[in-house]
Parts: sequence; structure tokens; C-alpha cells
Amino acid sequence: MEFTFWLPALLLVIVVYSIYRLMSQKVGQGKESAQYIYTRKDYIMTSTEANFFKRLERIAGDRYYIFPQIHLSSLLNNRVGRQSWRGALSHIQRKSVDYALVDRQTMKTAYAIELDDASHSHPNRVERDEVVNEIFKLAKLPLVRFSNIETLSDTDIEDAFIHAKAATGEAN
Repeated sequence: MEFTFWLPALLLVIVVYSIYRLMSQKVGQGKESAQYIYTRKDYIMTSTEANFFKRLERIAGDRYYIFPQIHLSSLLNNRVGRQSWRGALSHIQRKSVDYALVDRQTMKTAYAIELDDASHSHPNRVERDEVVNEIFKLAKLPLVRFSNIETLSDTDIEDAFIHAKAATGEAN
């Protein structure tokens, strides 16, 4: 009599579980594709960033590849020592710089670049910039900040790279 009770109960559990799995897979598939809607951006940079990109190409394009809008997690290793790599990744995950210059021969990142427009004077942005400055300083990766780029000559820009490299203790 025990067997006749447990067999239908077991079959019922298997059927309910199978139905649950099928339903959750269908719901998950539909939900993923319809959860968010996106539209294409016309440009990946503002006009100011695009104009500065063209200047960078003229100044350094023969020596460096220029990568715009690059995330810090692409530039920095978060798995260092015994620190929590997840915590370190989370700390930089939503941060980016305007450009990274990468040596054409070695593919080594040489510089990170930020264009500091008026938005960088807001208190939350000032705090973010201080954190990013410290991160790059500790990583010994030169971070070059430019403001009022319209007033800078190409020589001013080149000099900023030389000074930034020297500040990290690396030869140019």
C-alpha cells in the first residue's frame, strides 16, 4: 500500500517540476529580449571630443592607437595581490576615460586622457575625478587631463604628455 501512495506522489512532483522548468525557460527567454529597448546613438563622441580626437591623431597618431570612451576595467588589472577582485572591479566598473593612447608597436597602454569640461566642476564629479586620479597614480599609468582645449597649442598638448610620463617615473 505504501508503494501505491508514493508512486503517484513522485510522478506528480516530476510533472510539476517539469512544467515549472518549461515555464521558467520560456518566461526568461521572452523577458531577456523584451526587458529593455535601445536605439542607436548617432555619434559615440561629442563634437568637442571628436575635434580633440582629430588633434590627437595629428599629434600622436603615428605612434599611438587612440581608443575613445574606454572603461577603466579595460586599462587596469583588478586582480592584484590578495584584495577582493570583485570589490576592486566594482570600484572601477562604471568609470571610463575619454581616450587611451596605446603604443602601436607594443600594444601597451601609454596614457589615459580626460577632457575636463564644465561638468567636472560639479561636486560629485570632482570627487569622482579625485578617485580616478588616485587610481591611475597607484597603477603608474599616466592620466592626462585637459581643460580649455580650444586654447591649447599642439605643443602644449605634447608637453602635457611628457610631464605626465615623468610624474610616473617612466622615461618617455
